[in-house]
Amino acid sequence: MATAVLPDVTERLRSLVGIDGVLCDPSDRFVYGRDASLFQRAEPRCVVSPKSTAEVQEAVKLCIAEKLPMVARGAGTGRFGSALSDGGVVFSTARMREIIEVNEAECFALVQSGMALDQLNWHLKSSGLVFAPDPLSSASCTVGGCIAANASGPRSLKYGDTRANLLGLEMVTWDGRLVRLGKPAEDDADAALMPQIVGGEGRLGIVTRAWLKLVRPPAAREMQVAFFGSLREAVETGRAVLQSPVSVCAVELLDRTVIESLESMFHCRFPKLVQAMLLVEFEGTAEKLAEDSELLRCLSKQLGAREIRQPKQAGDNRTFWAWRLRALPALCRFANTCWLLNVRVPVDCLLAVATQIAAIAEAHSVPLAHIVHVGDGLLHPVLMFNAAVPDQMQRARTIVDEIDSLCTAVGASLRTERWPGEVKPAADRPGTIAVESTSEGPSN
Repeated sequence: MATAVLPDVTERLRSLVGIDGVLCDPSDRFVYGRDASLFQRAEPRCVVSPKSTAEVQEAVKLCIAEKLPMVARGAGTGRFGSALSDGGVVFSTARMREIIEVNEAECFALVQSGMALDQLNWHLKSSGLVFAPDPLSSASCTVGGCIAANASGPRSLKYGDTRANLLGLEMVTWDGRLVRLGKPAEDDADAALMPQIVGGEGRLGIVTRAWLKLVRPPAAREMQVAFFGSLREAVETGRAVLQSPVSVCAVELLDRTVIESLESMFHCRFPKLVQAMLLVEFEGTAEKLAEDSELLRCLSKQLGAREIRQPKQAGDNRTFWAWRLRALPALCRFANTCWLLNVRVPVDCLLAVATQIAAIAEAHSVPLAHIVHVGDGLLHPVLMFNAAVPDQMQRARTIVDEIDSLCTAVGASLRTERWPGEVKPAADRPGTIAVESTSEGPSN
């Protein structure tokens, strides 16, 4: 069990970031020893919560001098243990939530890294602009966390991931340097760092401010939901939609296990005996929406859809999206443990990989559900079991090992948290971050 930092170090940290900016009580350290990962548990020695870049830099330099390893943390919504440290100092961006500038003419915003995405877009309403990335944790996830994970979301098909919407950033590296990359940079001396920072899970330092690209939302959006008798039909329809002239911004797929869980929990009145649900969101003018809606209906019917639902009244689009947003919570109601994996695969191989993953889980008698971003080939297999039962936990680990081997064989990539019980240790060297090992770069 990690002990708190020495009182004199605590006082010096408080002199830099304020009395409320340093947390050392056991209860605080317990809370910051958890994130959204299932199995990781840790206990930092203290939590530092600065309000500015200058405070971050001074606190980092002090931790280096005291040989204290450091880890950056946003909202703790990550599922891979990257915001946890056992025996180190957690740098929280919870008090860095300022919108510094919104430039409507050039369509960008300069914000501190602790700003939550939904909060940012709420403040941007009057400007008629939005920050496009839409991870499903947008109500709480932060700008800095999105950068660390290169977060995406259903609409990344149209608008791209965080990397595509990031103009520049300011960061304090774990050796105490202040670097500015992209839009604010006066030179390109550190330009090579950008690809390592975006999606790097905080390995190089803590992002303090970011210049974000803003876009104007479309005139309107609409959804269509189609139900299919097989996973194959749903995937093939999704691929056909992507190749059609429809102005698509999201294509999501839920399999039979998810459909049954949603029906049982929310009484959605889905059709019986279907194997997959395909949700397509498209956007444009009212005239364009009408054209695309009819084209989608015909295309889905032609490729085997058993039932098609289109919005008939105000609120239907929100209802359709709610089914997607509630997919994982619905699964979690019917299993002690839902282990969500990230498998990135070429869209052409999506069906084959999903089928093989399902066969692997079935061979080990572990229920599995599929949640799929069809548009960008991101597959979320969800293993459903009881982690408290050693045999079930071991079977789940075996399944993940076999999925990892499958991904290597087909040119896909797997990302998940480390094995349960393997808690992130403090780094051996000061000024560095101890990071969970993963098989592939992050995505949200």
